[in-house]
Amino acid sequence: MKRYIYIIALAFAATTFTSCSHDYNYDGEYDIPGYFHGSDPRNNLVHFSTNVVKYDNPFSADIPLGQDSHAFTLKANISRALTKAAKVQIALAADAPLLSTTYNDYQVISANQVVLPNNGAFEFNTETTQIDIPVTINGLTKMNKPTVVPIRITPADGELGSPQTVKEDYAYIVITPKDVWEVYLDEADLSVKLDGSNTSYVGTPSVTVLFTTDSLMTADCEVGLERDNSLFQNEGNKKLAPEGIEVTSKVNAKNQQDIQATVQLQHPEKFTASGEYVLPMRAVYYDKDGNKHYIANGKVLIPINVIDARFALSSSEPSGTEISSSDFTLTLSPQLRYGSIEDLTDGNTEDYDYLAQGVSNLTIDLKQTENVKGIKLGMFISSMYNYYPEYVKVYGSTDGTNWTPMSDKLNLNQVTWNNINATKTVNVRYLKIEFHVSDAFGSLTEVKVFK
Repeated sequence: MKRYIYIIALAFAATTFTSCSHDYNYDGEYDIPGYFHGSDPRNNLVHFSTNVVKYDNPFSADIPLGQDSHAFTLKANISRALTKAAKVQIALAADAPLLSTTYNDYQVISANQVVLPNNGAFEFNTETTQIDIPVTINGLTKMNKPTVVPIRITPADGELGSPQTVKEDYAYIVITPKDVWEVYLDEADLSVKLDGSNTSYVGTPSVTVLFTTDSLMTADCEVGLERDNSLFQNEGNKKLAPEGIEVTSKVNAKNQQDIQATVQLQHPEKFTASGEYVLPMRAVYYDKDGNKHYIANGKVLIPINVIDARFALSSSEPSGTEISSSDFTLTLSPQLRYGSIEDLTDGNTEDYDYLAQGVSNLTIDLKQTENVKGIKLGMFISSMYNYYPEYVKVYGSTDGTNWTPMSDKLNLNQVTWNNINATKTVNVRYLKIEFHVSDAFGSLTEVKVFK
């Protein structure tokens, strides 16, 4: 019995090996029941070694910067050596299969923009299995939309043709207009503090927008920004910033590669309600004559957080009554780097409890709506481990999901207790304290809430 099993196993191994090892010069039968079943490699002997060639067409806004013509080289292969020379025909293929799927949003190049030598006729000799197919594309400076050039290769005579049907292969030259300018919003942390007639921007009321190119811009030109409300999309509870709050200026870009442009904010009194706002700006390129051109992908959305501030740091303790730690629960994300969350309500400020570097969120569930008078945050003051949070922001909520900012940046003092007192009425069930730690760690040993 074992002998028959070995014979079957060897036969199976031979079948597996043969089906994976096609001999393109094999002239025998390719459909052998029980031994091999598959496509005859002779039926598709001509193909492109690479079917997609991509090309970035450089523009500055809508002004072309590259050459009007470019020569591409496609490589055509055959799958086996020939016994005599054979011809192939290269042509623009308006019926290429991917035009209706992958490239259905692309414009197809016009035939008069494509130049093929010898009207697209090429020949493989008996010692060649790969030839170069030069394709020249004209009119690149007018291609300001994604464009595709579909190319077909077809066997033109005997030995490369299939005994049954002519097999063709396609290549696609994909031309994408690319703006040489990349535009980035530098880190922006803009806040407005509502306070009646004293409403003001918190910190520096300006943001920096970076313009960069791969190489020096040699043209006599400028770049800048202008407001464009059409760029604003309604996203959640975000609102469009009021009109007339921004001032911009043009910046000389000649012989520059990295440029900083500034958006200066003014008139904070135009903000009358708290919430998240967006100031939509568009990057602009000005040519030597001062004509304006929009930079592709130059959308800049500047976030502005408007806060009805209800908490502030104070040198005095909060008024009211301390809420027992048994009447609220704490949740911290991420967890303490050292120590446990239970340590934050044990009354001991000498614990070695440390927040992780970065941003940590401490959520306090008061279990019912309370009129909160203030918060006290305890820290372990140490000369050996001099790690403290840099600042906090306070948020309030009635449902634990939708949060309202209730403070701007509160820069913590390096003392055992920091007092955060309510300056207006605060009726919430949930409080969230957002800790920002720039050191390796940030000490946090106690949390107290007053009502």
